[in-house]
Amino acid sequence: MLNRNISFTWFGFGGFCIKTPGNKEILIDPWIKNNPSCPETIKNIEKVDYILFTHAHRDHAEDAV
Repeated sequence: MLNRNISFTWFGFGGFCIKTPGNKEILIDPWIKNNPSCPETIKNIEKVDYILFTHAHRDHAEDAV
């Protein structure tokens, strides 16, 4: 079953934002501000419900601290 109410935004490298049908926003490996692959138009995050890390390297966790 395909759920069209889930959206994924790629921030470059391993970073993603997932928006769920229940209006939750989940960041995965949020390296955003100094990430040269992240488009300027999506660098301002206004809401986040959960932050998940795959590992603790700087380019996966820098913007969460």
